[in-house]
Amino acid sequence: MGDTCDTEIDLTLNGNLTAPAAVNDGGAKTIPRSTPFKLTASSSTTPDTGEIYTYNWEQLDTGTAANTGATQPPLPTNSTGPMFRSKFATTSPTRYFPNLDDLVNGVDPTWETLPSVERDMRFFCTIRDNNPNGGQTDYAGLTITVGANGPVEVNVPSGGETWYEGESRTILWAVNGTNSSTYATQVKLSLSLDGGYTYPIVLVNSTPNDGSYTLNLPTGIKTSQARVMVEAVGNYFFNISENDFEIKEGTFELSAPSVDISTCQPSDASFSFNYNAAPGFNEVVTFSALQLPSGLTASFSPSSASSSTAVNVVVTGTDQVDADLYNFRVVATSNSATIDEEFNLKVFDNGVGEVVILSPLNGAGNQVANPVLEWQDLPSASSYLVEVSSTSDFSSIIESSTVINETSLQTTSLNPSQIYYWRITPSNGCATGSIASIAAFQTAQDVCNVYDNEYFENNDNIWETDVNAVSARVNVPDDIEITNLSFYMRADHNDTGHIKMQLSSPSGRFSEVYNRECAAGRDFDLIVSDQGTAAFACNPGYTGALTGNLRPGQAFSRFNGLSAQGEWVLLATDRTSGTGGIFNEFSVTVCGRLQYVNDIDNNRNNLLTTAYGATSIIDQTLLRTQQTGTTNANMIYVVTRLPKQGGLELSSVALNLGDTFTQSDLNNDRIVYNHDSTEMVLTDSFDFTVLGNANTLMNAQTFNIAIEEPTLIYDNGWTPFAPNADTGSLNAQVINGLAIIGTDSQINNFQVIGNANSLFLNNSLTVLGDFSTDGYIGATDGQLIFSGSGAQSISGDGIIDIGQVSMTGSNTISITAVMNIHNVFTPASSTINTNGNIVFRSDVNRTAQLDDASSATINGVVQVERYIPAKRAFRLVASSVNSTNSIYENWQENGSAIAGLGTHITGSLTGANGLI
Repeated sequence: MGDTCDTEIDLTLNGNLTAPAAVNDGGAKTIPRSTPFKLTASSSTTPDTGEIYTYNWEQLDTGTAANTGATQPPLPTNSTGPMFRSKFATTSPTRYFPNLDDLVNGVDPTWETLPSVERDMRFFCTIRDNNPNGGQTDYAGLTITVGANGPVEVNVPSGGETWYEGESRTILWAVNGTNSSTYATQVKLSLSLDGGYTYPIVLVNSTPNDGSYTLNLPTGIKTSQARVMVEAVGNYFFNISENDFEIKEGTFELSAPSVDISTCQPSDASFSFNYNAAPGFNEVVTFSALQLPSGLTASFSPSSASSSTAVNVVVTGTDQVDADLYNFRVVATSNSATIDEEFNLKVFDNGVGEVVILSPLNGAGNQVANPVLEWQDLPSASSYLVEVSSTSDFSSIIESSTVINETSLQTTSLNPSQIYYWRITPSNGCATGSIASIAAFQTAQDVCNVYDNEYFENNDNIWETDVNAVSARVNVPDDIEITNLSFYMRADHNDTGHIKMQLSSPSGRFSEVYNRECAAGRDFDLIVSDQGTAAFACNPGYTGALTGNLRPGQAFSRFNGLSAQGEWVLLATDRTSGTGGIFNEFSVTVCGRLQYVNDIDNNRNNLLTTAYGATSIIDQTLLRTQQTGTTNANMIYVVTRLPKQGGLELSSVALNLGDTFTQSDLNNDRIVYNHDSTEMVLTDSFDFTVLGNANTLMNAQTFNIAIEEPTLIYDNGWTPFAPNADTGSLNAQVINGLAIIGTDSQINNFQVIGNANSLFLNNSLTVLGDFSTDGYIGATDGQLIFSGSGAQSISGDGIIDIGQVSMTGSNTISITAVMNIHNVFTPASSTINTNGNIVFRSDVNRTAQLDDASSATINGVVQVERYIPAKRAFRLVASSVNSTNSIYENWQENGSAIAGLGTHITGSLTGANGLI
């Protein structure tokens, strides 16, 4: 491998980065005491491609000899030293002092304190371009003087007021001697709509700083989280109103106790809302409803109003729509305004569907002790009875609650290290639904474990007298989801002001714990936790040990939710030469949810195939679950959803929802599935979870069942059921007696077996396969329809006496059984091989007719009868022969023409087989 040389890369930006020399109007300013302020940086250059500027405002005030120069955490009376701690850089060029979130919430942050005394403060902003090829930075600073006057405070609004759009209002603030050129002679007033975090509405850009400003409120600013900011023009200070106030419509508004309405068909739905007019608004407002489905009508009482009033609404026509959820809008209209409000109408019938459970799912492991139960909204339900039990049969219910128009419930009475079961019963004002399933979940073990098996990287726990670091480490073997973390350390060091410490988790997330906050202390013997009684700090001149329970620089709550499993590292760096020490002890305390190892293995879950109406054993060849160290008798299956087309039995006893069986029961053929449905549903299933040893739980599984198609048998009665409109895939047999088709039905293959048996059609029978009879087929009003997609046959030694026969496809049909047709034969576009077995019968009542056969192909002889009263012969009557010597006219009964019906006869005119 050859040598390579370094390559110099030019990192120059498009023009040098310009520091924020001008902030607002730039330069040093005097601000009032005890008054918030904000600093904004700017750059004369724009980011290059791929760059994102970040800004970091920091205070640069220190004492002498590395001391802070004042009591820390900072006090408002500190005349020297830092008042605001450093923070991470952000993409916003503005930093609020103190941070805006604390200011909005009325929090006095420990490490951000506004001075109440005269003093100077220096601030610098570092701008980074974050160029991926190599970043550049620039910075600039300014000095702020805190004057003797102030503070500036917003007095009106103070919070809780109700203002209206368009009305005249006066904003008041305390000036306290700040209306001079030293501070600000003008102020800007802005409005927040989100509780004080942003101020998009400028009420006035500049008005005298005299403590009062009257204005007409603009429109389009309706909010319940309004705040006002008074901000110096040409200076950095500002203040905001302390609490939210409300701004309402300047015209009117609609309010309702609830927007959710329900009713049972066919009853009307009734609800009410309040019409609230703003002060001075007296226009006539008319009420109407939009987006109601066809069939529903809303009536309002009163139908209009010119002053505030309650309005009653009745929705009629619920019997004209389906049971469902309907969203519609109530609209209020006046000459100058239109306002609407959405309502949700649930129309119920007497049916309630099944609830789908969302969380915790069936078999969920390692849940918090009191999880939120969630389920899918059911449009047919208005309330849900939610029950939690410690037993799968719900003989011991721990919590029970009726939830109305919601789809979640916060549990409160559950414990860690348990298995619970929950179920939901949906209902509405019309009916109560059934419990479709139950779900099991496992709560994790709440623990607080101390891990004190510390070791040091390279076995080195010594701080030398030069700059170096000690890496103290602890391994946590347990998988604990962290809810709280702390550590203990004991170390000897001559100057705690030299040490910086960082705690790293196994995931790589870290916390800056300590950064030389105690300048001249000696030794560490303390606990570090978020519950510490104080932050790291020392009074000037303190030379003792750091002891007690102290809070880290970055809260350990950042580790919450992570797994504690793995190596924790406390990196303690001595950043100054000349002193040294020894790191003696290190331990980590982890509180959280110790995760169960749910190692239950459902390694066999095979499909059961069973005959229709049959009973089948479910054994270990189909279903098997194992867990190391657990016997078959202790592998407990819990039935969490029952099959719908049949039932489960344990030793001939029916299993219900929540009942249990074991792997031993499976191994000993004690579990059976009985198919007892008469529906044409050929799949079934049941859900289960499995309990193992030591409170372990398996994720829920589904056992699937395939049901073979039945053959419908008539033996002096149909088994399992008679042919019907849904049995087109099934075969049927008549083996004993006279079978009657009493409804329009479909079948695949049909057989009448034995010459003593019969089939009688009172309705149509559509045959998709083959039709065979050794007995008799008769019909009065019924008909045979052949509608197969492939070749079909009509066979047997029996006789078919039928009024109507229809073919609906273009397939080939072969007829080898005698078929006497008494009414109409419709061949459609089929190819029919008669084999001489079709007879068109004629009697005193009627004569068989042939429907349009222009698209059909009929091969073979068709016998045609003509009934002549008081004669002993049949005769064939035909029209005259045309010049083609073919007969193709329709033969009609009694010579009367009936469109589309008749017998088409084709043959030779003369000769041995001719008609003449």
